Amino acid sequence: QGQVKIRGIRVIHSGEDGVRIVGGPGSVVDQVEIHDSARDGIHLVDSAGSTIVRSSISEVGRDAIRIDRSDGSVVQRNSIEGVAMGVLPTDSFAAINGEYSSGLLISGNQIRSVAYIGIRFKRSSVVEFNLLEGICKRMGDCGALMAWARLDPKPGFQSRVQRNIIRNVGSDVPEDEIGNAVAAGIYLDDLSSEVEVAQNVIENSPIGVLIHNSTGHTLTGNMVIGSRDCSICLVGGMNEEVVEAMGSNIISGNTLV
Repeated sequence: QGQVKIRGIRVIHSGEDGVRIVGGPGSVVDQVEIHDSARDGIHLVDSAGSTIVRSSISEVGRDAIRIDRSDGSVVQRNSIEGVAMGVLPTDSFAAINGEYSSGLLISGNQIRSVAYIGIRFKRSSVVEFNLLEGICKRMGDCGALMAWARLDPKPGFQSRVQRNIIRNVGSDVPEDEIGNAVAAGIYLDDLSSEVEVAQNVIENSPIGVLIHNSTGHTLTGNMVIGSRDCSICLVGGMNEEVVEAMGSNIISGNTLV
């Protein structure tokens, strides 16, 4: 229990996680190189307010960075390449998986060659200045940046997604082998709400921005280039009578090329 500081080490061929910190609030992982971890590159559990910075993570089996019950943590200026590309990717959630924590800052990371989602975020988080290339390469129903709240009863994510660059989203696998082939640059899925999406650039993604069964989002100043299915899609299909599934979305001032 307590703060852990890890700097300047190299971890190769880990049988599970390259680095795992449990119960270490305020911990720091800085300039760590992790290659070929069977499960996660770096896994934080119950470690609120921790920082993962300037680290390099490549060829991992599940998630490159996973943040569980570690609210207020920072993931910044890391390089990630090759996430769940060498195995069946069914257990992989994201290169940076922040679904189980709130108040995250995910900023300035470079993420390339990912089987499934690039960055998964949830409540009161900021996702900004990230570069994502080659995302959703082996699985569908996927987004380079994705929010999903089907199991979260609280309304209002109040997160910001801004000034990210997203290129080359979509699977290398034939559609009949992956089932749901939906792939989007930014995917705001079931019951996510109140996400501000501003000044992002999305290039060569089947769908630029997908709002699916979700409400209260604001899309302004984004540029979507070369989306073959649609640049900005709003799709509803939920049966829950208690949810206003698609209301109050604001879309203005975007450039669609």
